[in-house]
Amino acid sequence: MPSLNTEAGLRELDAHLAEFSYLGGETQASRSDFATYEVVGRSDLTQYPNISRWVRHLRSLKLKNPHRQWAQPSSPAASVFLAGGSVAGGKREVDVAASVDTKPDTTAKKSADTSAANEEKVKTKGKAKVAAPAAKVDRPLDDFMRLNIRIGRIQKVWPHPDADKLYCEEIDLGEETGPRTICSGLRHHLQEADLLGKLCVVLANLKTKNMRGVPSQGMVLCVTKADGKVELLAPKEGTGVGERVLVEGLGDQPADEQLNEKTGKAPLEVLKPGMCTTAECLAAYKGALWQTSAGPIGSTTIDGKIS
Repeated sequence: MPSLNTEAGLRELDAHLAEFSYLGGETQASRSDFATYEVVGRSDLTQYPNISRWVRHLRSLKLKNPHRQWAQPSSPAASVFLAGGSVAGGKREVDVAASVDTKPDTTAKKSADTSAANEEKVKTKGKAKVAAPAAKVDRPLDDFMRLNIRIGRIQKVWPHPDADKLYCEEIDLGEETGPRTICSGLRHHLQEADLLGKLCVVLANLKTKNMRGVPSQGMVLCVTKADGKVELLAPKEGTGVGERVLVEGLGDQPADEQLNEKTGKAPLEVLKPGMCTTAECLAAYKGALWQTSAGPIGSTTIDGKIS
């Protein structure tokens, strides 16, 4: 089949995923799904709705199960999109010898009397397979995907003890380290009941700031109308906690580990003017809608600036 780096390859993958939830008709995600995901997950998938759905689902699985070892596919056909293959009689055929990740898991079949030296070799070999960090590259300040925008749920809200404009919020972002504490200047705009238990949108790769003695580990994104009225950005119920917010047409490029906030070097400073809601109150960047697995994000009644 055509390479996944071509439109023809993506079209064939999209057609396959119109019929199946996972590659090769598997009943659950396999290593082949995630290997293929790594190839196509950063492509512009605007024209491929079935791949987009599959990518969002796999991303959600990775967030919920960060340390899970995914099983080998039971069918070699699951690796056809990486290995090359053809469609025959309505089913994809693949050369098993050439397929990716279809070798048996040799570590699982070690005999009970394997020597300690051999075990150490296996462990070392496993570690060698871990991908090295990507080389640092210069990215333009107006690259929106440098922002790590995540879906959170507000678990607790209380007034900041030493700042009358601030709320302190405990927000679950689906992280192993537990919920984050974030301070937001919303006390004069929203009641605690407007926040507690709600899904929200968090800019998650800002440097932690000390806000009058309380560490703030991110920014809750809201919409502000010209008259000063403020509302939370509201993801649809059913959106996964921890899910990354994407933008139409921009793919899924990795975010900066931590945003530079120095004047003249800060992506957020450059991107903010293009962040607003549409006339239909949907969040957008320069007109391109923000997206999650449950659909677009919006405010309830406000078309205004996002910050």
